[in-house]
Amino acid sequence: MNGTSRWSKMLGKLAAFAGLTMIGGLIAAAPATAAPAAAAAPQFSGWICAGTPVPPGHVITSIRQDSGCGGRSWFVRVPQNGLWVCENSPIPPGYVVAAIRQDSGCLGNSWFIRF
Repeated sequence: MNGTSRWSKMLGKLAAFAGLTMIGGLIAAAPATAAPAAAAAPQFSGWICAGTPVPPGHVITSIRQDSGCGGRSWFVRVPQNGLWVCENSPIPPGYVVAAIRQDSGCLGNSWFIRF
């Protein structure tokens, strides 16, 4: 076996190693794919314990005594044009309060909201 052959093999292995190292570095440096957008809050109607944050895009339409919630619970739902909501309800963007009335279902006042 001559010296050229041994050097050729060694240089070939070194070139292969350098190539793999370079490819690995490129893969590691590649930008990650964008994370998926956060899902919108689910829309539902139902009772939640009073004091619990009202889900975004929902309003409170009724209040009741509820020992399971430590006192009271709220009925929340997606708003619509021409809806009575309890006075402690968030008013969604784009809606205005058009009337106020005494409402036993809200244990106080309720507001009539419209677009």
